[in-house]
Amino acid sequence: ASGIFGALSIIVLYRLARSMTGSDRAALTSAAILATAPVMFVESKLCTVDAALLFWLLVCFRALWHMVEGTAGRLEKICFWAALALAGLTKGPVALAAVFTPVLIMTALGRDRSFLKRMGWAWGVPLTLAITAPWLIAVQAKTGGEFLRSALPKHVIGRSLSAMEGHSGFPGFYVATLFGTFFPWAFFVPGAIWDACKGIRARKREVFLISWVVGLIIVLEFVSTKMVHYALPVFPALSILVALFLARRAVDDRLTKAGAGAAFVMALILAATPAAAAWKAGMVAAIYPLAGAGAILAVAMARALSRSRHGGFPAAAFAAMFGWLFIMGAWALPIVGSYGATPAILEAVSRAKEAAGADAAVASVGYEEPSLVFGLGGKVEFLSGPRDFLSDGVSAAPRILLLSSRREGLLGGLDKRVLVAADWVEGFNLTKGRREEICLFYDWGAPAADDVHDTGAIE
Repeated sequence: ASGIFGALSIIVLYRLARSMTGSDRAALTSAAILATAPVMFVESKLCTVDAALLFWLLVCFRALWHMVEGTAGRLEKICFWAALALAGLTKGPVALAAVFTPVLIMTALGRDRSFLKRMGWAWGVPLTLAITAPWLIAVQAKTGGEFLRSALPKHVIGRSLSAMEGHSGFPGFYVATLFGTFFPWAFFVPGAIWDACKGIRARKREVFLISWVVGLIIVLEFVSTKMVHYALPVFPALSILVALFLARRAVDDRLTKAGAGAAFVMALILAATPAAAAWKAGMVAAIYPLAGAGAILAVAMARALSRSRHGGFPAAAFAAMFGWLFIMGAWALPIVGSYGATPAILEAVSRAKEAAGADAAVASVGYEEPSLVFGLGGKVEFLSGPRDFLSDGVSAAPRILLLSSRREGLLGGLDKRVLVAADWVEGFNLTKGRREEICLFYDWGAPAADDVHDTGAIE
């Protein structure tokens, strides 16, 4: 599904850029820039909701642009409010902030605020509620009223006030990481923003795009939990800004040449770093694919740099990125993935269920990878500690516990006879960039200790 939403997002961006620029070339450039952004490529392959969120937000912003222009019909207004509801169902209330923070900035920055009267608030808000209410009522009933009591405090307020699952970041995190996640186009963003801000109040298109970028960055910076892919909804606006910048400054421009030179230096870093990291982590089989992909990137970006003087950088850079990403996705990354901890954990869980029963539920402490959720068909519960695992209040009475060795200190004070060590596996946590050791335990209701293999994980 992520791949489908990713492809649809490229199409919607093309349509939006074409309506904003009136140029097929600028629209194609914008779409190609987004398609070759590394994070866009990765999120379109992962089993996460971020590609779906991007699509719904793009539908919102496309409809919003037509409302700003004064060309929106009733259907486009319906699309805006319906997509807003679906974005909220996809990611929660943060989707509302992602749309309306840019709207607030547009009203402050631009001279024309008449679009606010054309948005259809009187019927749009009820439409959004009508789409979201059935799901909220159903999930609230299914969880016995627990959803709203826990979801808002923990996943909305909690993620905003403190970093969850170790995903913290410094002020300016998304600006700093942009040069890797939006490579190589991020090196043209400063020049693109500089051009867009000249006399911005009288330029409706630039007000819209800058408000989109600044509004979303503000929302992301206020959330303490930070991950690089959270910035994905900013990329479509940046893609259009960069496409316009490259079209204006295509030939023998110092800002374009400076951006191309910086992109080439970054390409050399990206070419060497993955293979070196694989060598250090002991991923022997992945070294040559990563090195081969890196060599292609370096050579192709060198060619793009040589063509920047004559306005040929974008086309050469597109070729470089498509080639690099294709080799990484088709050859290198699958080999890297084989070193992940999740496949070994799934095998251990399968062995454990042979003894504990196929219906035995699974809980995990300290290992919260999306691949684990996918591999277990969503039938895993993430807990804060072993005490929660043994608590009567835990739903579905889990009988198999996965405990990261980094969290074994939480076992202190528990009756060691309650948890029976059953297995032990290790592998690489690709998200965290570190090795993981996972201990698997049975709870009190599992077979006796002499019926399972005890590795001695608990002394």
